[in-house]
Amino acid sequence: MLDKSTARLASLVYFVQGALGITAVALPLYLKHLGFSITQIAYLSSFSAFPWFLKIIYGAISDSLPIFGLRRKPYLVISSLIAASGWLILALKPTGFYSLLAILSLVNVGFAATDVITDGLIVEKSDKETVGKYQSLCWGFRSLGSIISGIGGGLLARALPYHEVFAIAALLPFITMIFSIFIHEEKPVEKEKLIWEPIWRSLKLLVGNQILIFSFVLIIVAFSASFGTPYFFYLKEQLKFSEDSLGLLTSISWMGTILGAYIYGKFLSQINLATLMLIGIIINLINTLACLWVFNFTSAAIIFSISGVFAYITFLPLLSACAKLTHGTGVEGCLFAVLMSIHNFGNILSGIIGGAIYPQIGLTALIIGTGILGLTAIPFILKLKSLA
Repeated sequence: MLDKSTARLASLVYFVQGALGITAVALPLYLKHLGFSITQIAYLSSFSAFPWFLKIIYGAISDSLPIFGLRRKPYLVISSLIAASGWLILALKPTGFYSLLAILSLVNVGFAATDVITDGLIVEKSDKETVGKYQSLCWGFRSLGSIISGIGGGLLARALPYHEVFAIAALLPFITMIFSIFIHEEKPVEKEKLIWEPIWRSLKLLVGNQILIFSFVLIIVAFSASFGTPYFFYLKEQLKFSEDSLGLLTSISWMGTILGAYIYGKFLSQINLATLMLIGIIINLINTLACLWVFNFTSAAIIFSISGVFAYITFLPLLSACAKLTHGTGVEGCLFAVLMSIHNFGNILSGIIGGAIYPQIGLTALIIGTGILGLTAIPFILKLKSLA
């Protein structure tokens, strides 16, 4: 049976994660308004996401260094306050590249830490019967938040000054902070852990043949994000999509991911993971190249909805493979976090490289190159005998 307090907190945290998408339209438009180039905006988005690469550090600190004897509640309050503070500072209309980089990094520190600590709390409260229920609950509420924020964010970006949208965004982690204060957490019985021990053991396992090969797959697949920023401005400036149209497309895509998750769970989850990942690589190529066939809002709505379905059919096997490869290692949670950090690093690196080469080769070549690059994951997947 689900712990009601944990379930409510997890639902709220994941809903807030999705709902923070209300800034997805306003933020890049604000940066463009300040005079930054598309390459500079890609750099800001990518470099400021680096705290997501450090997720393992947040987990290790909360596991090993309790505050007032508690490992989750105080850190949830602190991390939520950090995220809220970052959005409030952004609402003060900073304009410098490095000041914006520092502020957006601060937001991501709070955001990523809240995510990790909540996951740690869920793991503590889960058993074999409830672990799937918690994950379904979390991703269901995140999808709901993303669908609402897509439409709402587009409308807000069109109706309000950008800094007011950022101020509204600050309320979301602030609500999480208030809610965290009232959750009940018992003090752990076991002694405090050595902070670096699980990290060190995970890194030693990382250089093992199968997990190392899988790490390359995670990085290659993550490179599908390389043209995200240029493509956003292609839709806005070349196709003249309004702010609310851009937000609606985000919502449509998230509706597709819900269907994709259902299809995976209902029909595909029993197929061996190596086969599913190979299919996912081909799907990812189709998904990427389909972006070239967006010419108006109708074509965009169709392609975004299908892409949403395909995205989860591609991504969920990767999560399942992470779970399978980390099972039985003795540091499952830590090693899983390391693999997810590697995937996040791939997203960061792809955004930086995409932003750098976009002015030289243009959007069409960047999309085609990204699609072809994804095929290089195939020989690595074929070597993953433990997933066959």
